[in-house]
Amino acid sequence: MYRKTAIALAIGAAIAPVANAADFQINDSTTLSIYGTVEPQIINLKDSAGDSATEFTDNDSTLGFEGEHNFNDATSGYFHAEFEWDVDEAGDGIDSTDEAYFGLKGGFGNIRFGTNDSLYENAVGELLDEFENVSPTEPANNGEGNQITYFSPSFSGFSFGAEVRFLGENEDENLTGSSQTGFELTANYDAENWGLVAGYSDGSTREGGAGFVDEATIGGGGYVKYGSVEVRGIYAAEDQADGSTTDYLGGIVGFDYGGGDVYFAVQDISPDGVDSRTEIAVGIYHKLYKNLEVFAEYGTFDNVNDEGDTIAGGAIFKF
Repeated sequence: MYRKTAIALAIGAAIAPVANAADFQINDSTTLSIYGTVEPQIINLKDSAGDSATEFTDNDSTLGFEGEHNFNDATSGYFHAEFEWDVDEAGDGIDSTDEAYFGLKGGFGNIRFGTNDSLYENAVGELLDEFENVSPTEPANNGEGNQITYFSPSFSGFSFGAEVRFLGENEDENLTGSSQTGFELTANYDAENWGLVAGYSDGSTREGGAGFVDEATIGGGGYVKYGSVEVRGIYAAEDQADGSTTDYLGGIVGFDYGGGDVYFAVQDISPDGVDSRTEIAVGIYHKLYKNLEVFAEYGTFDNVNDEGDTIAGGAIFKF
């Protein structure tokens, strides 16, 4: 899992080049990049009974490929494919596709087709997500797969995005018996050291089937940076199938101490008619070398029997 080292709201997160990639110039117009991570970790996790179990496992090791071809000075085409594999087990090999898409970009903006984290998730849902294992709960969104996404150019700091996701009636996760189309919208403004973002997900293709159809999420947040400190906040309202609403209110403080980063996040989750709960996450990440980082994290999520409470530590080698 890659953590964001800056806010990278919506547009920047979606089209930024991968760090540490090995780039190959195929010809004057075409570039191919290969990158990856090796991510062993030890994690202690509490189950629904409150019992803890410790495991040596993998933290989403990846292998990725990217390519770009310049059709002319104004327009280029690109692709991105990222796969996951497990460093702690033999025999599984590359066992899943994490992201895969292709697109066109130029003065008109950027349009892509494929599968990736949803537009709303990248823009709003991940405002508090700087952690490997203990991220605060994200509001629901339309999910990923079968996506067409458009990112506008920046207009003096303002930009927007729009995404359509289509599920045919035979898709494995579609339990409605008919095709579904969902859409998401985002808008953000980035100044020199602060920014704002807002997003909407109509919920039409949420994982879970008919019980979640047309139950929307709307939210927003922002960030401010001062020297080595960054503060972000988020508020979101998530509709439920029974007509109730769950509110999310959270914040995160990050500090770059030179050799790495420290993060502390708090989020209150308040469903209608139910006691709210408070999630707390803290993590420290230290760069031993340019491409090698170690980390330690703790998260508590205020669930019954402390379910989900996590202590983890590991390393991330990027190549």
